[in-house]
Amino acid sequence: HYYLAKPDEEPGWKSGDSCFAVGGGVTPHDEKPCIGGSGFGACLATSSEAGLTARGLGAFCVQDPGNSHYYLAKPDGKAGWTSGDSCFAGGGGLAPYGGNPCVGASSFDACAGAAQAVGLSGAVAEGDHPSVSSSQLLFLP
Repeated sequence: HYYLAKPDEEPGWKSGDSCFAVGGGVTPHDEKPCIGGSGFGACLATSSEAGLTARGLGAFCVQDPGNSHYYLAKPDGKAGWTSGDSCFAGGGGLAPYGGNPCVGASSFDACAGAAQAVGLSGAVAEGDHPSVSSSQLLFLP
């Protein structure tokens, strides 16, 4: 997977989103080349070389409504699932619940580990679990 450095706190990509441009500044992600890399570590290294600092966005591991023994990583802190909710997709970005496979696992701790394995920095759960933060990267100059 290829990761890009993004200047805003909105997870995923939509029309009109920007990225940090190679050579400086911000550009629509489909115009100038964006700072990034093949894999989370490569993106982090390239961003650091460009003088950017990474900060993770929040993600939450919540129980899958279709399987109470499985947790999924979602981008907002709302408890449970409602129509239109999204999760972090295994291939990057966001997916509607029930669409592309979500990042997740059979326990909260395993969900946080699965989030880390795809380049997220962790997750928080509903209830009393400790905060570990996460998500698609946000890079700030």
